[in-house]
Formats: sequence, structure tokens, C-alpha cells
Amino acid sequence: MDTFAPSPLTAYGADADSGSHAPTAMMNAPTMLPVTPPLPGLTEHGGVVPPEQQYQAARRGAGLGLLLAVTGTGVGFWIGGPLGAGSGLLLVGAARNTLGATRDWRNPDAVVRQEAGTSAALALFGALLGGYLGYRVYAKRTGE
Repeated sequence: MDTFAPSPLTAYGADADSGSHAPTAMMNAPTMLPVTPPLPGLTEHGGVVPPEQQYQAARRGAGLGLLLAVTGTGVGFWIGGPLGAGSGLLLVGAARNTLGATRDWRNPDAVVRQEAGTSAALALFGALLGGYLGYRVYAKRTGE
């Protein structure tokens, strides 16, 4: 009985002994680097921000937010009592959320855009509720 022994095939379908090689264009083709999402701490120019600077920037933003919240609450309380304090706090929070949403609205990262949408929704809710409380203070002061 004859046994059939297939000849080994190369990746290009020819026998290994025939001397067939890959086309030259394929042999010298550069490989592409994998695309990775930007990591936290990278700047727009590709440099890495040291962790201590990230920490300082986060504290600066939190400190500014706290200062604005206290100021809005104090001015609101001075103008309209407890309802005014609530109105001032909500309106300052809505302003901060609006600024954060507009900054990240066109970001190519889907997660950042989702957070921008959440910030925009919270800003709208805070502005409506803060505006309503402000109107209540205004109506109480003017006797309407």
C-alpha cells in the first residue's frame, strides 16, 4: 500500500523546498505599536506630571470649591436666611458642575464624556432647585 505523504506547506502555499519566500514588501513592514489610552498624570505634550503636582492640583481645586461653597452659603444666608443659604450653596454647586461639564464635554474618552453629562444633569438640577429657593426668598422679602 502506498502511503500518501503531503508536502509541508509554507505560509504562502508553496513547498518549503521550492525557495519561495515572503514578498519583500511584507518582510520589511514595520509593526505598529499598540494604541493605549492616556494614563492619568500624562500631560497633553506626553510628559508625565509628578504625583506631588497632581496632589497639589487636586487640593487646589478642592480648596477653591470649598471656599466658593462657603461664600455662596454665607451670602445666601445674609440675604435670605436658611432658604437663601440653600439657594446660594446650590447655585454655586451648579456653576462648578457647569464649568466641569463644559471642560470635558468634547473629550474623546467616553468615560470622561459620561461624567461630563452627569455633571451637566446635576448642574441643571442644582440651578433649578437653587433658583426656586432664591425665588422663594425673593417672594418672602417682597411680600408676593
